[in-house]
Amino acid sequence: MANPRSRNSADLLGAALCVGLGVGLLEGALYHIPQVHHFLTRQNIRLGPDRLWLPAAANLVWFGIAALALALLHRLWPGRVSAARAIGVLAGLAALSLTMLFTRMHDVAHTLIAVGVGVQASRLLERQGEGALRGLRRALLPALGLAALAAVGSTLVPRFREARALAATPAPPAGRPNVLLIILDTVRGFNLSLHGYHRATTPRLDLRAAEGATFDRAMTASPWTLPSHGSVFTGQYPYALSTDFKLPLDGTHRTLAEEFTAQGYRTAGFVGNLPYGSRALGLGRGFLHYEDIPVTPPQMMLHSTLGRWLKANIVSPIRKRTGRHDLFDRRKAPAITDRFLAWSGAAAERPFFVFLNYYDAHHPYLPPAPYDRRFVPESQPSYVPWDVESRREPFTPAMVAAAQAAYDGAISFLDQELGRMFDTLAARGTLDNTIVIVTSDHGEHFGEHGLMAHGNSVYRPLLQVPLFIRYPERVPGGIRIAEPVTLRDLGATVFDLARLVPSFPWPGGSLRAAWDGGYQGSPPSPVYAELRSGKRWRASLLSDGYQLYRDDQGARALFDQARDPNGEANLIAGDSATSALITIAARLTERMDSLVPPGSRTIATGRAD
Repeated sequence: MANPRSRNSADLLGAALCVGLGVGLLEGALYHIPQVHHFLTRQNIRLGPDRLWLPAAANLVWFGIAALALALLHRLWPGRVSAARAIGVLAGLAALSLTMLFTRMHDVAHTLIAVGVGVQASRLLERQGEGALRGLRRALLPALGLAALAAVGSTLVPRFREARALAATPAPPAGRPNVLLIILDTVRGFNLSLHGYHRATTPRLDLRAAEGATFDRAMTASPWTLPSHGSVFTGQYPYALSTDFKLPLDGTHRTLAEEFTAQGYRTAGFVGNLPYGSRALGLGRGFLHYEDIPVTPPQMMLHSTLGRWLKANIVSPIRKRTGRHDLFDRRKAPAITDRFLAWSGAAAERPFFVFLNYYDAHHPYLPPAPYDRRFVPESQPSYVPWDVESRREPFTPAMVAAAQAAYDGAISFLDQELGRMFDTLAARGTLDNTIVIVTSDHGEHFGEHGLMAHGNSVYRPLLQVPLFIRYPERVPGGIRIAEPVTLRDLGATVFDLARLVPSFPWPGGSLRAAWDGGYQGSPPSPVYAELRSGKRWRASLLSDGYQLYRDDQGARALFDQARDPNGEANLIAGDSATSALITIAARLTERMDSLVPPGSRTIATGRAD
């Protein structure tokens, strides 16, 4: 490259793109090795079904930028930036990209390996550099063709498999209803006007309450996403599941999606919670159609090792400094609704079982206008999020109030989305033949016990979630149930209402028992919940008007459900511990011991989302 020519710049660009495509395709192929995929999942890296070709697409950008920089440097200093040295830079960048798959290595180690590979490549090609550039440029078209084939295959093969799997399922029993399971991620029951909250956060659901059953004390089985969803999907308590903060839901227990697919239903999931709702965590098992990680420029970045480094070290800090606090590539409610409505409107000759996960109420609580200020006084500035998980200073009352107002705005936004979806289904004539369940996976703390966020306690602000069931054929309208129930029973309830017999006795009992005096099936399950995180085990049992709290340190507390929903006053502490209350606590402790198998209180590590 001693005499610069435009052809040399083209050779350099073509060679860089070829190397980038090759490295990206290799990276994508490595993602398909189960051990590699499992390792990355444990590092909280989420990869979608397009992971074969997205790294290649991302590398077209990264290596293209590198080539443009090298071409500019060559024009400025042609004697110093030779073809061999340019190839050395590309080789080093390729080595950096691949070694960064090993996320436990330090950045310095990645850099040293990359520099070593680059230097050796430059030495080996000292005299053949220009020829090597031309050869790589000629290989660009075949590499592009291979990447395009991978992209098309990643789109068409799942569709083919879905169609073939649906064709292989038996015909569903005649006259069976659709099932729509809606989980409003991170929405606590305390903040819905449906359940008596002082702000009108859910006016659309409030109107629908006259058409179904509202459970005012529904409790999740876990205060964070994965075991809570796993419990709903399998009917198991969290202690029976494989889930922890770095382990997915395994195939031990059959899921609702597997059962409904076997019954001849069209099954689909549309997920907003990408960190803990993706198929990589096992929640997509059994669904014929599952949409979690979209094909977007941000996801293209996150599917590349270089992109993940850039996001963590450059993009995220810039976003925070420029006031962009929302989660990176959050899937918004309108996209979830629109995708479901488009899917459900096609090929409707079979009933469907659909799971929707809406993520808009999750921290940092940033609903769109006008919902962002719906519950904010005019004199109060707009809410500015803070990092609730790493903050060490106390939260001021003003901070908590501002966060809760923004959170309420997000719930109001979700309510409007649900209203839009219900109106569309009603216009299609589908709604009344659909079992609609609206609930949440867990709640959120707003200062109770000095806590914020979730996944950090088993107090009721995290356990009590909304629950509304609508199915005019079998669920009376306008009824409210005050007795505590657990989401563990949703599976048994759905099979009961749909008049379907699962392949084996499904765990739990139908919630129909709450309004139907003639119900003779299995009784509702004990309202038990637990949390395992760090070196802690905490558990809750609601019964007889009380909540029993226990942990691995031997601590116990008893709270009055009606008078103390936040669990602030321990009735068996100090002078308040009457003999009657101590007897109640002992009885609930025995129930919990009989419910939780010995040796099941294993400890997990990690963080919640």
